[in-house]
Amino acid sequence: MPTQSSRFRPRIALKAALLIAGLGLMSVVANWFCLKSIEDLSQTNNTLSRQVAPARQSLAEARGAIEAMGLATYKTYAAGSRAEALEFSSSIKDEYRAARNSLGNVQGYFPNRTSEIGQMVEKLDRAYGIADASKTAVLAGEYERAQQILQQNFDPALDDTGGHMYRLINILGGEANDVIEEASRRQAQSMQIIIAVLIGGTVVTLLLAMGFTHLSVARPLRKLEGTMIRLANRDFTAPVEDLTRRDEIGAMARAVSVFRDNGLALRDAERQRDSDRERSETEKQAMLNGVADTFEREIVSVASSLASSTEDLERFARAMQIMADESGRHARTATDIAGKTQG
Repeated sequence: MPTQSSRFRPRIALKAALLIAGLGLMSVVANWFCLKSIEDLSQTNNTLSRQVAPARQSLAEARGAIEAMGLATYKTYAAGSRAEALEFSSSIKDEYRAARNSLGNVQGYFPNRTSEIGQMVEKLDRAYGIADASKTAVLAGEYERAQQILQQNFDPALDDTGGHMYRLINILGGEANDVIEEASRRQAQSMQIIIAVLIGGTVVTLLLAMGFTHLSVARPLRKLEGTMIRLANRDFTAPVEDLTRRDEIGAMARAVSVFRDNGLALRDAERQRDSDRERSETEKQAMLNGVADTFEREIVSVASSLASSTEDLERFARAMQIMADESGRHARTATDIAGKTQG
């Protein structure tokens, strides 16, 4: 009789559905890890694309604007006429503004470097103030004063600004390299996690599927196969297991048990039939032997009676012969008497 626990045992299809659901859950977890890793990669790429690359571009633009501001200052001083000087001097302020805007963008990308960028802006303002003083002297026709300003003040200020710019580029470039290295490390780590999750999930899935197939299907079927082979060889002592299972394997086991019981019943019926046939043959032989004995006794009795009757007939025949002889003798005597009488 099935136990309470086996009474509610799920069928193989339900087990497979539960296994698939579990594998699906594992797949969801694995996909979540993969998506999280991909998100980390995306954030890293965003950091590279939105911070490092634009910051480098802004630094390059600021450096170019500072160099262009210095070039415009020298062109203003070297202009052949006031009109050319005005034309070149107008670009000094434009390049200065462009440099400040680029440095402001860099500060937005590297807020932790506000102090270094602020020093760079101060040096830029100082260089621009000297360039503007040189421009004013040129437009006033004071070329000697403008030359003095350029040589004594602007060149050192521009060199200091350029040197600080290169130092800032090195600092921010190193920080950008750190960001890139961190991004590369996170990318490598994310790829390792993805590979580990995929391989681990695949291995666990295969192990679960193989374990489920072996324990719930393959091993019970092999047992049933061995039992059916023994039953086919008329070995009805073969045990039938898993009768209490409430799934397809249990149904097959119960069907095999019915075959075994029917085989046992058929074997017992055959044995009973053979026993009845042997008993019938014995009884028939005994009856035939009795009939033969009775017939023999009756034949012997009849033969004995016939023999006795034959003897009686022989005695009767002899008596009749004697009587016939006597009658003949008497007849002859009577004849002789009659003859004598007549004579």
